[in-house]
Amino acid sequence: MRVLLYVRANSNTVKGGDLVQLYSTGEALKLAGVRVEFSSDKDANLSSYDIIHIFNSPRFEETKSFFENALKQNKPIAFSTIFWSKDELAVGIAKNKSVHFVYKSLGIGVAKKYRKLGKKLKNLANGENEEKVEKWLFRNSNILLPNSEGEMQEISKVYGADGNYQVVRNAIDTSLFAKEPSKNREEYVLSVGRLERRKNTIKLIDACTKLGLKLVLVGGYDTIDEYAKECLAKVKNSPNFKHIGHVGQKDLAKYYYSAKVHAMVGWYETPGLSSMEAACGGCNIVSTDRGSTKEYFGNLVEYCDPFLQSSIEDALRNANDSINELRLREKIMTEYTWQKAAQDTIKGYNRVLEDVASESKQV
Repeated sequence: MRVLLYVRANSNTVKGGDLVQLYSTGEALKLAGVRVEFSSDKDANLSSYDIIHIFNSPRFEETKSFFENALKQNKPIAFSTIFWSKDELAVGIAKNKSVHFVYKSLGIGVAKKYRKLGKKLKNLANGENEEKVEKWLFRNSNILLPNSEGEMQEISKVYGADGNYQVVRNAIDTSLFAKEPSKNREEYVLSVGRLERRKNTIKLIDACTKLGLKLVLVGGYDTIDEYAKECLAKVKNSPNFKHIGHVGQKDLAKYYYSAKVHAMVGWYETPGLSSMEAACGGCNIVSTDRGSTKEYFGNLVEYCDPFLQSSIEDALRNANDSINELRLREKIMTEYTWQKAAQDTIKGYNRVLEDVASESKQV
């Protein structure tokens, strides 16, 4: 089997979890005997490939161009969806005062509908939009490869896409965590992720400030993003806070093996690779309750509601006061490896090839 994995063109300058998933999947597929190649060429000759595997990214128009090339050359498409609805995020970070008023007065459900109506009216005037493109991507895939059943349900709920799919578990490089973690931890909260609104970083900083907890933030940021600037301003003059820029996967291990708590309190995670890695390093985990987190972590982490400052504080307090256990580490090291993710992916590929062969016989 020969597969092309399409890579977004800015992969050398803008890092992200989608690239970790893409390249790690590709390397694991190679070890499983699949012939894998990578490309960012939207006009590539695809004649020698059995399947074209595309990964969702915020660069919707580029992703669509990859699809169009595969469709033009009559090649089956496997699509790693990496999706969660941004409706709650949009309400949570909305600058529109009327959206906030509706949320405070009538709740999140009504606020989401109110915002979506306003966006729909705006899109009617602007023509094609990201939601239309994403819906088109889902419906033109031969198979969808979500990271959880919950993610597939979200896609179906938002876009009505309920076709062929295969869940491919998200995974980590377990070889980085061969050393058994110590239960004696340094008293600080770690958060690995970009400084941005989706990660809800300011609420995490404010919660640690109120609780008197030390916080180490590890991750890059957009230098022109006002939210990131506000985050940096909050941590700049406090001895309890530290910001470290982007750190490679291997170098992150020393932080995962030392911190008492790792926190991801954003608007959704699917489920968050850094939370999985931190658990394998022995951290107690604080996680948002949005996204596919509960499907992966069960009752082995402290959950918080990203809308509620008090919920984030309670989760941090509970995690910091608890003895570090390793049950989640054991689960992840066993069930969420890239080798198993590759097996899931190959199941999806085989289903597509069987469908293609069946269609050819009928013709």
